[in-house]
Amino acid sequence: MKTLLIGFLCLFISSASIAQKVTVNQSDQKINKITRTGAVVYLELDKKLVKALWKKKFREFGKVTTSGGDYYIEAGSVPGISGTSRNISRVESSGKGVMVWWAVDLGDTWVQQGGKGWSTVQKILTDFARSAYKEDIMTQIAAAEKALDKTVKDQEKTIKEGEHLQSSLEKNADEKTRLEDAIKNNAEDKVNLENEVVQNKKDQEQMVKEVDKMKKAVEVVKAKLNGI
Repeated sequence: MKTLLIGFLCLFISSASIAQKVTVNQSDQKINKITRTGAVVYLELDKKLVKALWKKKFREFGKVTTSGGDYYIEAGSVPGISGTSRNISRVESSGKGVMVWWAVDLGDTWVQQGGKGWSTVQKILTDFARSAYKEDIMTQIAAAEKALDKTVKDQEKTIKEGEHLQSSLEKNADEKTRLEDAIKNNAEDKVNLENEVVQNKKDQEQMVKEVDKMKKAVEVVKAKLNGI
């Protein structure tokens, strides 16, 4: 259990450090063979998790449609950016992690670094990345707590087994003592029985003599009867 907790703490510190390194930069992507300028952030998380979280976030700006893995909002609105219409986004794996790319159409141009709407887009992506890392950490916490609960139950089971074994050991010791006493008593009984057997043989020999005496006495009496 100690190893589990240490591992979890190391993982938590690692994830927290990653979350502090979130940076949003300008990046171009080809969408339907047309290069679009947008903002990008890279997350060192599971792609499936990032896609699910970003799609949920992206829906806040309008109705989302997908095409070839890209997300589109044809008539959307991003709070803090007036006149926003079209939004395009892409989530894919890369050598830097899972890429979340987002382009916002201002009508006459796309949001670019240092220009109108950039600080808003940058903040939204930064907040999203941090919330994604928090979500991942919460999942890890839930998994760690589940593992901890199982470990505690296993520990309780082990303790109960130990108590049962200790009880069995004590019963075994009591049984051993009882058997040792029984063996001792048995040995004493054997001696007594052997002595009684010897005495019985003596008694039998004595009774033979007594029977002979009684037979002779009977013969004497019979002899008297015959003499009358």
